[in-house]
Amino acid sequence: MLLRHAVGSAIRRLRLAKGMTLRQMSQASAISLPYLSEIERGRKEPSSEIIQTVCVVLGITLRQLMRETDVELVQADGRIAPVLDLTARRREAGSSPAAPASVRMPQADSPHTMRSKGERLQVA
Repeated sequence: MLLRHAVGSAIRRLRLAKGMTLRQMSQASAISLPYLSEIERGRKEPSSEIIQTVCVVLGITLRQLMRETDVELVQADGRIAPVLDLTARRREAGSSPAAPASVRMPQADSPHTMRSKGERLQVA
């Protein structure tokens, strides 16, 4: 789970617990309703200023919001799929650990090769 998802979920849960609608929160905070909705859905990562404003409107401290965010993260631990480790694939393929997973060294001349800093790279 990304931090912005946990923060957004915590904000939504706290807002609903206070009995506030998204429109009421928007009006009280002077933050646009669409932007608040995006924050709550984890699509936007709010600045520290926006987070502080939301905390003031909700009547909570930043520390309380972070505790609630931690609750979201702990709950998500059991729900999320493990992160795919692409470094293992690179080691198996023999490519450089610094190379992106979608780039590999060409085996032979190919029409799908490109030059990058003097090396011939083949895009997978």
